[in-house]
Amino acid sequence: RRELARGALGEAPEALAALRLGIALRGAGRVLLVVDNLERLLDPARAVLAVLFVDAPDLSVLATSREALSQPGEVVHTIGGLGLPLGADAVEVAPAVRLYLTKAASAGVHTLETPESLALIGTLVTRLDGNPLAIELAAMRAPVLGPRQLLARLDRRFDLLRSAGTGPRDGLWSAINDSWEALVPAERRALVQLAVFRGGASVDALEAVMSCDAGYDGAYAIDLLGALVRKSLAVGSEEAVGDRRLDLHESIREFALTAPESTIDVAIGCHFDWATSLAHQLAVRLREPATATDAHAALARELWNLFAACASGMLSDPPTARYLAATEALLALCRALPAHAALTALRDIYAAALPRSAALPLASHLRLLDYLAGVQGLLRDADGARALVCLLYTSDA
Repeated sequence: RRELARGALGEAPEALAALRLGIALRGAGRVLLVVDNLERLLDPARAVLAVLFVDAPDLSVLATSREALSQPGEVVHTIGGLGLPLGADAVEVAPAVRLYLTKAASAGVHTLETPESLALIGTLVTRLDGNPLAIELAAMRAPVLGPRQLLARLDRRFDLLRSAGTGPRDGLWSAINDSWEALVPAERRALVQLAVFRGGASVDALEAVMSCDAGYDGAYAIDLLGALVRKSLAVGSEEAVGDRRLDLHESIREFALTAPESTIDVAIGCHFDWATSLAHQLAVRLREPATATDAHAALARELWNLFAACASGMLSDPPTARYLAATEALLALCRALPAHAALTALRDIYAAALPRSAALPLASHLRLLDYLAGVQGLLRDADGARALVCLLYTSDA
């Protein structure tokens, strides 16, 4: 056993500790060992457990970790964020909302639980992905900032969600940075590539962007995405029967887009090209009766990705040929939609292009007006065009 421990851990203090614990557990029968935050010590933990299981074959280990041990016999139970509101009637009892109210009360703020205030808190905890740390840090700001004010500042969440008196790279930023630092360079790049998508991405879309950005082939791209899921950074969901879709929680996306070593500009360009190609394809498929139903379903899934691509093009200065190509592609897509759906889609594209921290530059407004001139052909009448302009400029953004 001593040789096994030394072979696994060398002369590290963990070797002696593993031997002592193994001796203590020898012959103890069924034992449950509980370990928390194991992601900080994955490699030593694997070696220690290998030693322990020799002395205590009936040992069971219950471990919390951001990453699985990937050991024989391991069963992984994924734990998401706190329960979020599932409707207006469920806001008050949602665990994430209750945590915010409890922590705000601990800070001396007893929130009036009106339908309006609960709805705002429900939106806030949803934007925070039900993350207990983020919710607690938000509630600590309750003596100064109400839920509406907190929501308005979430575009600067890492400055906001930290303990008073600490720097912006503490609190939520620090927790996510620990996971970022544990990634190898290719995994960091894959996280940035996933972060440029909005509303998630199909594996096919991710493979296209990852190949364009870094030259990763399909098999390697899937390995990298699998590593992000195993390390609790990416989340998967069913896109359709038999298909998966990957996405990021909002805080992780914001971190990835501003992280050190981020290759965001290249990834945005590759996403832009993918979305432009998709818009051309959907415009054709929407006009064909045989493919229209599937195309509408695909459009619903990818609408926010199309918005994001158009927004990045609108904010380019000066406008590039790629931006103009995207404009044409999105116009073609809108022409395939009913007029009301086109109005809504174009309004959301414009809203997505508005930076949250500053007004859209005048040059971008002028490009938008030029864009709207092309939409007049879509609506075929001046009243419709004026309605579109009013709708865009009176959007919530």
